[in-house]
Amino acid sequence: NTALDALANRPPVPSYGRALADVRDRVAQGRGLADAMAENPGFFSPDEVGAIRAGERGGFLPEAMMACAAVSD
Repeated sequence: NTALDALANRPPVPSYGRALADVRDRVAQGRGLADAMAENPGFFSPDEVGAIRAGERGGFLPEAMMACAAVSD
């Protein structure tokens, strides 16, 4: 959650910060990261959501997040 806070507070684009803040809030309320990301489809693609969902379920979330970050660079 701290990482989401940091990203939401210093986004490259203000609207991205709002999306990250929404994701952070949903996760803080107990939602899964992939579900929270899926609620912001203009910012997270179905492929990203799917990769994160697979990482959550398969126990390799950090690796899934790194893969998504590498693709978006």
